[in-house]
This record gives sequence, structure tokens and C-alpha cells, in this order.
Amino acid sequence: MSGIIAVFSYLTFERAKVWESSYTLWEDTVTKYPNTAIANNNFAACNIDRGDNFELSIKHYKKAIELDPGNYVAYSNLGGIYNNLGQFDNAIELFNKGLKLDPDSHLFHYNLALVYHNTKKFDEALKEYNKTLELKPDYVQAYTDIANLYLAQNDTVKAETILKKAFEINPKDHLSHFTLAQIYSDKGKFSEALTELDAVISLNPDYEQAYINAGIIAEKNNMLEKAAEYYIKAVKSIPGSITSYNNLGIILFKLKRMQDAIMIWEQGLLIDPNNPNLINNINFAKSQTQK
Repeated sequence: MSGIIAVFSYLTFERAKVWESSYTLWEDTVTKYPNTAIANNNFAACNIDRGDNFELSIKHYKKAIELDPGNYVAYSNLGGIYNNLGQFDNAIELFNKGLKLDPDSHLFHYNLALVYHNTKKFDEALKEYNKTLELKPDYVQAYTDIANLYLAQNDTVKAETILKKAFEINPKDHLSHFTLAQIYSDKGKFSEALTELDAVISLNPDYEQAYINAGIIAEKNNMLEKAAEYYIKAVKSIPGSITSYNNLGIILFKLKRMQDAIMIWEQGLLIDPNNPNLINNINFAKSQTQK
């Protein structure tokens, strides 16, 4: 499983119509009033929202905390950045400081659980997940993450059991369906896995990994046309999915549709011109057509 991404609990703020964007508003505000905590906090949040500049967000969250040491939201968001950057000790320190300010915050316990999960400290992670659920019993994502924790320890029985609780709370949670698909796949129940991945795609058409996993399962079971269908849906729903372009081309190549494969890979290069996998595949396919 890929690393789990921390939850950010942003401050809410008004989006005035006279401003082009909230980013512009808070950039202007923090320039004019650099010593106000809310301006630093919200400008930092805007940077995260844009996926723009983590270092700038770190700078302004630190300033917000300096100006307002009781600003637990800044601790949460700054800790989330450090977690995503792999600076786990800094993240743990900030989440623990946040808990001193807000001991009953399920999000601080949840974010701590994510850090421990990412660093494979599964006992500590489970303790924090359980504390999260003690404070907020309907927090579905915690159940799903506990299931993934058990999967990381190859315990599919416990993983499936905990997922049942997630489905009782929200049967339409796409992450729960995604995790159940992984359980079925691990058990060799590929038809059931594809059914769950179809549910994920229906519930969240932008969830790239669902298409990719479905395509991989279909290919492994010699259902090449079906694999192609999943990847075609992926590139339509998520035009920037380079993995889907690459995998679709591979499937088309296996189906002996070499020109179609080359065309798909070339379309991928329009998005990522220097992608080595696409370039190598195109060169190989062209060498085969010249024989």
C-alpha cells in the first residue's frame, strides 16, 4: 500500500467576490499584516490547497504558531505537512503539542495513527486509531485504515471483520470498497475483487488506483479486452494518469494492436514528454513493426 496521507483540518474563511481567489486575498493580507496569526494560517492553508509550496506553508504555519501558541489548527496542518514530507518526528511532536491544547480532538489522534502507520509502528498506530474511534465512533476512515494495518500484517480475517463496521456506518465509502477489493485479490477471489473495484469507480470516478488495480487483475486473468476497457475509462476520467496511458499501451501491444499502442503512448508523452517508460515502449514497439 502507498503511504497514507494525513488529514488537513483547514480553517474556513469567506471567499469575497471582489478577489480573484482566496489565495490572492490571503497573500495580500499577510503582506499587509504579517504579524497576524489568522493571515499566516490561512495563507499557509491556501498554499497546501494549491499543492504549491510546502516550504512557504511551513514558514507561515510556524509564524502563526509563534503569534498564537494556542492555534491548534496550525499544529494539525503543519504536522500533516511534515508527515507527507516524511519528517515523522516533527509531525509527532506537533500532533502531541496539539493534543495538549485539544485533548479530545479525534483528528490529532487520527493523524498520530497515520504517522505511526507510515513508520510501521503498528501497535502505536492501532492504539491511536482506537482512541480516534472512542472519540468519534462513526469515523469511517479510521476503520478502513485499521483494515489496511491488518493487511500489512497479512491478517485478512481481522481486516475483513473491521471493514464490516465501516460498511455499517457508510456502505458507500469508496475507500472501504477499495480495501475489500484488495482483500479479495489477496485471497484469489478476482471476480469479487473486480466487483468491489467497479463499486469504487462508480462511487468515485476520479480514484485512479481503482482503474489501475482492476486493469492489473483483469490482465493477470488473461482478460486483456477487459483490462483495456478499465484503462480507457481511466484516461477519459483522469486525463493526467500516465500509468493508465502506459498500461493501456501495453495491453494493446499484447493484443497485437501495435499502432494503437504507439498512438496511446504518444498521447501520454503530450502530458509527460520525458517519461522514460513511454519513450522506451514506443521505441521497442517501432522496432518490432520494422521487422
